[in-house]
Amino acid sequence: MTFEELKSLLLANNIELKEVANALNYNIQSISNNWKNNKPIPQKAELLFTSYINLEIEKRKNLDLQQQLEQYKKGSNLSDYLSTKALNIAQEKCTKNNLTIEEYLSSLVMAKI
Repeated sequence: MTFEELKSLLLANNIELKEVANALNYNIQSISNNWKNNKPIPQKAELLFTSYINLEIEKRKNLDLQQQLEQYKKGSNLSDYLSTKALNIAQEKCTKNNLTIEEYLSSLVMAKI
């Protein structure tokens, strides 16, 4: 992998080079100076950087799953207070408008006030 390929991989995953370099104890200026030509980067560095990128991707997936689980828990708590039909309508509107159930229900309450 060349430095340009590494930068493209980081860009594709919305990760800053500075963030990875700091996490892996690399100096950003040394990286730029040593890897700026189109030769392959050291194999150890490639392994470290790709492992870090994969870890960040997994962290993001985990965060997304945690948020979905919390949303589900909140929805199941709301089912104690709302009818099934009202809850289905609220979930439909939330999905359509990219809102949480709390945001949607709060907007309904605020509209009535």
